[in-house]
Amino acid sequence: MASSSKRQRLPLGEWEATGRVLRAENLTDQHKGDVLKRGWAFYRSCRRDRCRTVFARRTLYGLSVTKLKRHNKTFTAVFPPVHVPCLGPHGVTHNRPGRLYDRYRLWWSKTGKRLIAIQHQRGSGGCGLKSRAKSHWSARLVRPISATGHSGA
Repeated sequence: MASSSKRQRLPLGEWEATGRVLRAENLTDQHKGDVLKRGWAFYRSCRRDRCRTVFARRTLYGLSVTKLKRHNKTFTAVFPPVHVPCLGPHGVTHNRPGRLYDRYRLWWSKTGKRLIAIQHQRGSGGCGLKSRAKSHWSARLVRPISATGHSGA
């Protein structure tokens, strides 16, 4: 594989991501030190004559998708809000759901074999609390696809 400084494109396909929660304030679904496992995917989406790379990820609350922006040696992604339930004592759901807003900064590991990311999350409205979290991720490509959408398998 090419070194991280020369890599321009992100390989399309399915990725296996492992994260560690570095900070979690006012969250009921994750705590500092938790290890997270999620599926990520990067693929091309074309409308008319314009194509872009899309970042899709699984969350505890479903699939979330956004465009990926390249900046020299890094990438950024800002996801639309994810609606989350408000959990009270003993798991009782209240009628005031919240929203979580996530943004990612991604870059290649020194070996160029793994994708590294920092996720910043902020929440508003859920149970009347404001929440914040920060997680560190490492991901590896598990099922590549070609730019035309065909699996490399």
